[in-house]
Amino acid sequence: MPRSNKKRSRNEEEDDAPDWQNGEGSGNQILPVAILPADFDGVPLDGSQYLAVVRKEARAAPSIARYKEYASMEAKLEDKELGIEDADLLPPQEWRDSFLHKFKNMRESLRSRVQSGDQPHKVDNFPKGKSAKKWFKYLHGSEPSIKEYSEDEEEQVENNESLQSNSNSKGGNLRVPKDSLLRSFHTEHIMVLLQSFTIWLDENWYKPKEEPGKAVQPAIYSFHSQWLFALLAHLDERLVGDDISILRQLARSCICRIAHSRSQRKTKDEGLIDMENEQGCWIIICVIAGVWGQYDLLDDARTALRQPLSVPH
Repeated sequence: MPRSNKKRSRNEEEDDAPDWQNGEGSGNQILPVAILPADFDGVPLDGSQYLAVVRKEARAAPSIARYKEYASMEAKLEDKELGIEDADLLPPQEWRDSFLHKFKNMRESLRSRVQSGDQPHKVDNFPKGKSAKKWFKYLHGSEPSIKEYSEDEEEQVENNESLQSNSNSKGGNLRVPKDSLLRSFHTEHIMVLLQSFTIWLDENWYKPKEEPGKAVQPAIYSFHSQWLFALLAHLDERLVGDDISILRQLARSCICRIAHSRSQRKTKDEGLIDMENEQGCWIIICVIAGVWGQYDLLDDARTALRQPLSVPH
């Protein structure tokens, strides 16, 4: 049969085009792709349904994505217009780089000691489970002076009576973060403690006796910053997503503590960085950002801490 010389229309050519040209696939189809039923609940039952879900999500994704750093660039431009510098908000870059370099070297030294066969002391009196109150008592030697809510009413009454009897206590025998103790912690212990610290910081569980003559208390008390520094120094660098989320929550709690500390200052320097009072929190933030690659936390800190400075005094 002689070949027709009739030109095909553009629409006809597109109709005959393979799926990948129409955005329906990523090449010649080899595996079967199911047609999802109308009552599909979102959970694929086999490989063909899974491929159909993947294609559906790919079609729903935007063809153009906004560069995530653009928002922080906009904030920096606005800061420049307001006369706000990074040095007013964050520790100097030189301090961050120098501290992080020394911290990573220390972690390498600690890891070498473990690999050389220096065995930790066995400690079997750790609190069971993930109770922030039990871990608080383990570290501080006393109950927190704050009400803890429980779904079990009987347990709640018992807890409240116990807390009331200890409400005037400023702390018992504080447990020092010794190296032998820390090396007996597994990753699970460290993560539970870091999660507990976030609760303690957010709800201000630890209230030691205030230092006389000091107008502004530190953003984080030295006992807590020492423990957090030690825990992060011994924490495995390879973490799963849930563990990274716990670290990020802890860093954000530290940012909030810094913001609150700055809001307490009633001078012309209100809102500006004060390393004497904030250093403990900045150490934690910089470690989490630098060791576990959560650098966007510094942008979060810049955004959160620039708010008081945006309003003229």
